[in-house]
Amino acid sequence: MSAIREQILAWVEAAHAALPSQPEVERDPSGDPGRYPHYAIIDGGQDVIEGEARTIRYGMTVKIEGYVQGGDGAAASAARSDLYAASIALMMAEPPIGGLAETVEEGRLVCATAELASQRRLGFVLDFTIQYATRRGDPAQL
Repeated sequence: MSAIREQILAWVEAAHAALPSQPEVERDPSGDPGRYPHYAIIDGGQDVIEGEARTIRYGMTVKIEGYVQGGDGAAASAARSDLYAASIALMMAEPPIGGLAETVEEGRLVCATAELASQRRLGFVLDFTIQYATRRGDPAQL
């Protein structure tokens, strides 16, 4: 069985890929998006929050990057806001991360014009902190 953190990343990737807008979704991409709308799921690592006799609790950072193109400034900005809103709805749904996590906290949002492949696109980067626990010494077990 995969580590719980891998299961969390797989859930985030699959949930975004299943959106009605049919976005391109890549985890830890190594290049520019191939099509739009686009989500990049970035593993930001984790910290141990606390350890107990049989459990370790982690705070994992997941960054969601979203990109849109097309339309004038206002239309592209609205499309970016829609992409952001769809991601928030997924990530903040109950139970957290399909029951794999204890909590999901929304963090900083940065919006920008992205110069990708010599074309203007609008994008955002949104941080989430996902708290989850595993058995001490076995990161694949809740």
